[in-house]
Amino acid sequence: MPRKSNNLFALRYSPEFEFLTQKSESQVQAILSDNHFKWTAGQDDSLQGVGHAEICPDKDNHLSGSSGYLEVENVIALVKEQCNATQSPKTGFHIHWNLLDDDGVGLMTPKQLTNVFIDWFNFKRVIELILPESRAGDNQTNLWGISRNKLADMRQFAESAGENSHAELGRFILAFGTKSCSDIRISEEHKTLEFRKAIFTVDSVKLSLWIEFTRNLIGYNMKARQKNFRKVWNSPDDRVSTLTRDKGLAWSFRQVWEYRAGNLGLMKIAEKRALQLARNCSATRDQIQGITDRIKTRYNR
Repeated sequence: MPRKSNNLFALRYSPEFEFLTQKSESQVQAILSDNHFKWTAGQDDSLQGVGHAEICPDKDNHLSGSSGYLEVENVIALVKEQCNATQSPKTGFHIHWNLLDDDGVGLMTPKQLTNVFIDWFNFKRVIELILPESRAGDNQTNLWGISRNKLADMRQFAESAGENSHAELGRFILAFGTKSCSDIRISEEHKTLEFRKAIFTVDSVKLSLWIEFTRNLIGYNMKARQKNFRKVWNSPDDRVSTLTRDKGLAWSFRQVWEYRAGNLGLMKIAEKRALQLARNCSATRDQIQGITDRIKTRYNR
C-alpha cells in the first residue's frame, strides 16, 4: 500500500556547526546551557586543537520548520556574541536529515533517496556556485565525492526493492550507510542523510537558506511525478560542461535553483557567481541576467 505523503516542512534535521573560537569546549558548553539551549559542544576529529569548537543539537532535540530556523538563528547569534565565533576554510556546516519515522519506516523510498544522490552528483558544480573555493571540488580534505559505482549499486538495490518500498529504507541504510567523509552520505550511526559541503558562517540568513535548499532537494525527489531514475552523467566532462556549453550554465542553473530548490535567496547568490563565470560568453550572460527576477515575477513573489 502506498504510504501517504509526508509534510516536507516538518522533516526533522540536526545541524552541526564548526567554528573558530578561543573558548574551550567546556566554556562553549556552559554558554549554551546557561542560555537554555539543548545543544552539545565538542571537538571534530578534523579540527583538532585549541581554537576550534563544534556544536550540534542534543540527540533528542530534532529541529523542524520555522521553530528550527529560529533556534538556529538564536544559537548562531549567541556563539557570535559570546564565543566570537568565526569561520575558516575548514570549518564546516553539516546537516543531517532524518530518514526514518518513529516506527523505523522510511520517510522516502530507496529509489527516491538514490535520485537525491544522483541529482547531487550531476549538479554539484552548479551547487558549488554558492560555496567558497575551499569547499568546492571532488577531492577536498574530508569532502570527497560519491563514486559512480556506488550510485550504480544504490540503483540496483532500489530497483530490487520495488516501488513504494518505504519499509525497505532501513535495509538500504544498512547497505549504504557509512562513516566516511564524502560530501553527501547516509550516516550509518544516525540513520540520516547528511550534507557536508556547506561552510560555517555567522550569517543566519545564509544558514537558513542552505537548510531550505537541502530540504527542498530532498522534497523534489519525493514528489509523486518523479517516477524515473535519474540518468547519471558518467563523464566528468559532461558534469563540468553544465557550466560551459550552450545549454549548460543557464539550463542547469534553472534545474537546480528553480525546479529542485525553489530557493530564490541562494539563487540570487548563485546568479552573481554564474555571471562572473560566463563573463566571456555574452549569449550565456544574456540567458542568466535577471533570471531570479523573472522567476520571482512568474510566481508573484
